[in-house]
Amino acid sequence: RVLDGIAMVSGTHESVSVKVSAPSPASAKEIEKWLRSRMPEHVPDGKFKKEVDAKVMWLGPDGTPSSFSRGVPASKLADIELNYSADTRNALAQLAEFKPPPSNGRLILFHGEPGTGKSNAIKSIAAEWREWADMVVISDVERMMTNMEYLLNTIRPRRHSPNGKERLDDGRYRLIVLEDAGEFLSPQAKSETGQALSRLLNVTDGILGDAGRSL
Repeated sequence: RVLDGIAMVSGTHESVSVKVSAPSPASAKEIEKWLRSRMPEHVPDGKFKKEVDAKVMWLGPDGTPSSFSRGVPASKLADIELNYSADTRNALAQLAEFKPPPSNGRLILFHGEPGTGKSNAIKSIAAEWREWADMVVISDVERMMTNMEYLLNTIRPRRHSPNGKERLDDGRYRLIVLEDAGEFLSPQAKSETGQALSRLLNVTDGILGDAGRSL
């Protein structure tokens, strides 16, 4: 049966059996594809890590980016989805299956009143993506968006081999989290923050974004 746009089926936690009735095999395949998109591969509760590694970055007094890494609590998306409306649940389910991201559309905007669960949703998505993406939280968003060297180092960090030479990218993506960044998207953004909005769009959809592996 379908409830609020989400397929609800009965079964055990380890497996689910679904029977599909359709006018043709092709139609049945389409229904199966839709169901699978709403039911990501099950991760047993005992194997799900209830935290995700977050790297916190800021620009030091000498102009050099500094950082520290720490595990932060993260819930399984399935455990928190009922905290959100049906439309939001559907959008989060599609995000969870988003790997690897395409070359465009790398800007993900969460908006809502304080306390509506944006941070929890982001941490859950980061946990879903942990196999191919690292979460980086920027603590001084305004400085990153106005300092090009800081911005470039964030979207494509320098990686050095033992001999001191820069080596090739390891293929992993970065999920860069900019909290409280609404001023960059306001109608007055250009007059208040200069080219910050343009840079934000360039690193997600422009040629600059294609050169890095960041969302």
